[in-house]
Amino acid sequence: QRTYTTSNLPKRAMTTAMRGMSLANRADIDYADLLQMAIERCKTPIKLSWDKVEFEAEVRNTAYDRQTDPSLGETKRIKIVKGVSGYAAPGQATYIMGSSGAGKTSLLNILADRVTSATPTWLSGNILFNDEIPVTK
Repeated sequence: QRTYTTSNLPKRAMTTAMRGMSLANRADIDYADLLQMAIERCKTPIKLSWDKVEFEAEVRNTAYDRQTDPSLGETKRIKIVKGVSGYAAPGQATYIMGSSGAGKTSLLNILADRVTSATPTWLSGNILFNDEIPVTK
């Protein structure tokens, strides 16, 4: 039984180019072993749901904007994700679609709890496992 983590993968697997690849697509990983490991670890199906998720960030106004409208301050708040609701059911593919700049990657980062920013941010809404366990406090 093999357990794959970045610390115990074969040394040839640790090239910079391979680090970003999906484990399922790498030549040094046995896909059948990986699938079996996932089945064993995920015996309890999980539904991920999100409701009215909103994300705002503080950004600097450009010098041009401040010149054309002197009432503007140095910064402004912009909504990056606006009241999004949805769910990902266990065992089903879930697609998140939208135009460029619609906030798809931001939503996925929020759902994965990977939101980072050098400026102040605001996050609201509910993210739940199996409609009852909050993902974050």
